[in-house]
Amino acid sequence: MMTLDWSPRSIAEWRHMLKAAPRSNWMQSLTLAKALKDLFKKHSRIGAIRLDGKIIGMLTLQEVAIGPFKMVELYRGPIWFYESPEPSWLEEFAKLFAKEYPRGLLQRRRWLPEWPDSETARKTLKKQGFKGSKNFYETIWLDLTRPEDELRASLKSNWRGHLNRGTSAELDIRIDRDGSSIPLFIDYHEQERSRKKYLTRGAELLTNELKNAATLKELLILWAVDGKEPVAAVAIVMHGNSATYRAGWSLPRGRQIHAHNVLLWDAVTLLKKNHYRALDLGGTTPTPGSEGYIKFKQGLGGEPFRTLWVAR
Repeated sequence: MMTLDWSPRSIAEWRHMLKAAPRSNWMQSLTLAKALKDLFKKHSRIGAIRLDGKIIGMLTLQEVAIGPFKMVELYRGPIWFYESPEPSWLEEFAKLFAKEYPRGLLQRRRWLPEWPDSETARKTLKKQGFKGSKNFYETIWLDLTRPEDELRASLKSNWRGHLNRGTSAELDIRIDRDGSSIPLFIDYHEQERSRKKYLTRGAELLTNELKNAATLKELLILWAVDGKEPVAAVAIVMHGNSATYRAGWSLPRGRQIHAHNVLLWDAVTLLKKNHYRALDLGGTTPTPGSEGYIKFKQGLGGEPFRTLWVAR
C-alpha cells in the first residue's frame, strides 16, 4: 500500500533523501525551493512516498495562498529511488495526490510528472481525474557513470571537433565555487538573454537560486578567459547525486573559439571526478529562439527525456 509521509524534515534530511535517488532534478532542489519562497512567498512541502512502510521516493511541492484561494504546484516530481519505478506507482501516486489536493473552486493544482510521456501514462492520469494540457518538458540526460572515453565517443562529430578546436585555443578556465562571480555572470547572461530574446525568467530568480546553491556548496561557475577578457561562462547547480546545467552565455569571441564546448566538457569531467551520477542539460523544450542552444545540447549525445504533459 502506498502512502504519503509529510513528517517535518530538516535541510540535512532533505539533501540526504535527494542523494537516495539515481537521478534528481533542479525543480525538486532545495536551492530553487528557497528562491521561490524568498521571491514569490511559495511555501515548500516535502513528502516521502512509502510502499508498505518503505520509502521509495520523495516529492517537493509548492503552495501559495491568496486569501481563501490556494495554488499547488508540483514540478518534475515525484523523484523515485529506483532507476525503473514500477508502472503501477504512477497510478497509486496520482490517486494519493488527487485525494490530498482535490481540484475545486478555491484550489487549483499544476503537476508536471517526472515520468516518461506515453499514451498509457496519460490514460492513467486521466483515470484519476487529471486534465492534460499541451505543455510538457523536454531535456537531455548525460550518464556520468559511463567512462570518460565513452562519453567523448558519444559526442556528435561536429561537437567533438569544436571541442578540439576550443581546447587548442588554450583558454584560461577558472572555476568559482563560492559564488563570488555571480553578479558578473548574471550581468553577462542578461545581456545575452536580451540580445537573443530568450523566453526565460528574469535575473532575480536565477541570482537567488545560484546564491542558495553557493551557500550549500552546490554550485560551479566555469569561466573561459581569453587573454584578460572573459568570453563565456556556464553555471552548474548540484542536487543529490545529479547536477543541472542552469545557465550560460558566450560572447562573439567565445563562440568563434568554441569556448562553450570546452566549459561544458570540463564541467562533465569535473562532476565525474566528484562522483556525480548524472547531468541534466537544463531543458530542450522548444521555444522561440531556442533552436541554437537545443542543437548545441543535443551535440553531447545524451539521452533525450520528455515528461508527461502538465496535469491539472
